Amino acid sequence: TFDAQFSPPPHVEEEPFIMSIEEVADDDDTWGGVLVTGRAESGVVRGGRVLELVRRRRERDAKRRVRVDVDRLRCCVAPRRADTTAPLTRVLLKGIRKGINAVNVKKGMVVATPDSVWTTNKVRAVVYVLTDDESGSRRSTPLRDATGLTLHVAGTDVTGEIFLTDGRESIAPGDVGFVEASLSEFTAVAAGLRFAIREGGRTVGAGQVTEIVT
Repeated sequence: TFDAQFSPPPHVEEEPFIMSIEEVADDDDTWGGVLVTGRAESGVVRGGRVLELVRRRRERDAKRRVRVDVDRLRCCVAPRRADTTAPLTRVLLKGIRKGINAVNVKKGMVVATPDSVWTTNKVRAVVYVLTDDESGSRRSTPLRDATGLTLHVAGTDVTGEIFLTDGRESIAPGDVGFVEASLSEFTAVAAGLRFAIREGGRTVGAGQVTEIVT
């Protein structure tokens, strides 16, 4: 499996908190801020912390720091494995309103530890290609250079091309390789962030960002 190919990740408390927003509550005034719901990709967050609200495109005001509270004062812990799903978590972004102070909180934005996430359209990564047994398909094929695929990263699907960077022509199922991914649009990513590789509606591999190319 993908996890077996790499050293164990650092303790979850030490990882940056990254959460992609999946839903924005309509009634802000009830909460004294904007209540958002999402799934944590990594890390831990507790009430009273300062986080960054990151848009998925590169612009001058792509980041804004906000103070947060966690719903019911619970600790939010992300999963340790790439193939597990985190529970939905509600985070209150305090002191802002939709449409005021140039803040328009939308689905697809990312809430993260300050200076841990960047918007880019190119990353380098290590990837693992699933075998037939792991993918549940009899059509597992090698991952070839300049392959057009969909990457599921930070809660969103982004199309792009994957280029092999370790001198090989392909990565066979069950093997690990190094790639550079060119994405069709700017996306919020962080070094160490894991992602799924999809083709034709099915997951064919998994990866982990090793470097952000600016």
